[in-house]
Amino acid sequence: MQKTQIQVLLVEDNPLDVILLRQSLEKDALASFELKEAVRLNSALDLLQKESFDMILLDLGLPDSQG
Repeated sequence: MQKTQIQVLLVEDNPLDVILLRQSLEKDALASFELKEAVRLNSALDLLQKESFDMILLDLGLPDSQG
């Protein structure tokens, strides 16, 4: 069975959280996740203008935004 490919934008400024999330997603038996990372909201918004994503995982406490 072929895994579904899911494009994910991960907006997270904590490197440990990024590692933990990557490890968790790699264990998924039904989907393969391709992650693009941004550490600031402005960087994420720039990526969104250039690329499309199936899912966005967003930290609500970033250096350049809150909530």
